Amino acid sequence: MAKTEGRPPTQSLGDMFEELKRDGLAWAAAERALLTARVNSGVKRVELAAILVIGALIVIIAGTITLVNVLVQGLSPSLGPIVAGLNVGLALLLAGALLIAWVRSLLRPTELKGRTLSTAKIIWSAFDEPH
Repeated sequence: MAKTEGRPPTQSLGDMFEELKRDGLAWAAAERALLTARVNSGVKRVELAAILVIGALIVIIAGTITLVNVLVQGLSPSLGPIVAGLNVGLALLLAGALLIAWVRSLLRPTELKGRTLSTAKIIWSAFDEPH
C-alpha cells in the first residue's frame, strides 16, 4: 500500500502525482530493459541454432555425396559407370520428390499460408519460453 498507511498524507497532491510519474517512468524503463534482455537472449539462441543447422546440413550433404559416390562405384562393375550413375541419380531424384510430396500432404495450403503470415508471431513466442 502507500507509505502513509493509517496516517493522513503529508504531501501535496502535486507531489504525489510527481512521485507517481517517477514510479511509472521507472517501471516502464525496467520493463523495457527486461524486454531488451529477453530479445537479446532469444536472438543469440536463434543465431546459435542457425549456425548449428547450417553445419549439420553441410555434414549431411557431404555424407550423402560420399555415400552416393560409393554406391555408384559399387554398381559400376556390374552396370557400367554411366548406367550406375544414372540409376543412382534417378533414385535420389525420386526419393526427393516423394519426400516433398509427403511434406505437402502433411501441411494443407491454408496451414502453409497461415504459417508464413504468422512467422513473426512464432519467432516472437520463442522469446517468451522459459529457460
